[in-house]
Amino acid sequence: MAYWKTLTLLAWAALFAVAACSRVGDAAQEPDIRISIEQRADGALDLSYTLLSARARLDLGPSLGGYRAASWRVETPGLSINSEAGRDYLVASEGKGFREARITVLPYKNNFAKQYEPVASLSGGAVIYTGHFWPWEGKGKRLAASFDFIPASGAHAAAFGETTDTFTEWSSPFHHPAFVYLGAVTPLKLGATAAVIDPSAPDWVADALIEDAQGIFDGLAKAFGRKLDAPPDLFLIMDGEDEPGRLRYSGDALPGQIEIRLSGGGWKEDGTKAREILLEATAHEAAHLWQLAIRPSAAGAPDWIHEGGADAIAAELIEGGPEEAGPLAEERAACRAALGGRSLAEAEARGEWRASYDCGHVLAVIAAKAVTGGDVAAFWRAFIDRAEASGGYDEGLFLSMIEEKAGKEFADAVGRFPRTAYAAPDKELAALLAGADGTGAANR
Repeated sequence: MAYWKTLTLLAWAALFAVAACSRVGDAAQEPDIRISIEQRADGALDLSYTLLSARARLDLGPSLGGYRAASWRVETPGLSINSEAGRDYLVASEGKGFREARITVLPYKNNFAKQYEPVASLSGGAVIYTGHFWPWEGKGKRLAASFDFIPASGAHAAAFGETTDTFTEWSSPFHHPAFVYLGAVTPLKLGATAAVIDPSAPDWVADALIEDAQGIFDGLAKAFGRKLDAPPDLFLIMDGEDEPGRLRYSGDALPGQIEIRLSGGGWKEDGTKAREILLEATAHEAAHLWQLAIRPSAAGAPDWIHEGGADAIAAELIEGGPEEAGPLAEERAACRAALGGRSLAEAEARGEWRASYDCGHVLAVIAAKAVTGGDVAAFWRAFIDRAEASGGYDEGLFLSMIEEKAGKEFADAVGRFPRTAYAAPDKELAALLAGADGTGAANR
């Protein structure tokens, strides 16, 4: 089901960059920087940096389309934020060293398409992504850091199943950037899952997650044949009711956490379509938590492999079994629309991410039909095992698994699809589906 994929999508490339580059080092070692984020009643944040050693400039990371220029106000005299070659730096005048910096972070909505929202407002608080506040030391590594989170009066901090008055000298148990909630909403326990659900969410949305979220996580654990390292967090945010009748869903995943944002007037009323979108897309984001058991190889991997895989696994879980080729007509048509005459590789290079989901979904089912008889989760179990043994995954490994079961000719045909600008890509996918079943010319 592809209704939701016209919307903001998972920043997967950023996720793996974070996963590779955010280790904080030996826990016994004093951190290079202490970061304090204090929530104010007006929705702004008081951000402060305390450095172990003085520096003349601090690398804040990618400029994020001017986010910091629009919403960060430096309060410490002699310091300013400069953008250079797509990155932001906190810079001291005349090159003088500094150890302390105070910044006011004003409420600001970015609507990023392939990046995490720094501060996502939630009725009664906000979900903060620590990665956009955590400076870098260079060479793709972040400074060793600890965080202090100070909620506004009457609020609390919550992350990784813990709720407390403040977090002091805190870091993620995964040594990654993470989501942290500051606000008055008390997290719910959905089985082992801790969920912060926006109070403005329609009752049926909250009820659906309460009823089904843990079943989704349990079903994915069974499908992947392994449990997560820790119970996950779920954050649900209502992001406005523009455009009556529209159902918009966006989501992000980090190790041990998923964030869901709903917008559009269509969420006001319960209905089969709305419920299906909510549960299937939640399963998509949750599937990424299991995919994080592996990472792309040094050669890298196209987005359509993991996004398409998560999409197909979610559909398989919600529908109760492997998909048949007939219902995939919707995904094939959406793939054709998303490509618009371009190849899948070109679409991804241009940032047209819908194609990664729609086309990747069908390619995931094709691979599963060729290798496991149609069970996408079974394909990914084998894919994860193989990738762990070989130091990561890439397109070559994906195709080699197809070749082992269906032959080189068929694997080559699958490999051509992402690189070819077809006039009718939906028909090419239909032929590959038939070939994967052993009934088409591509597999003879």
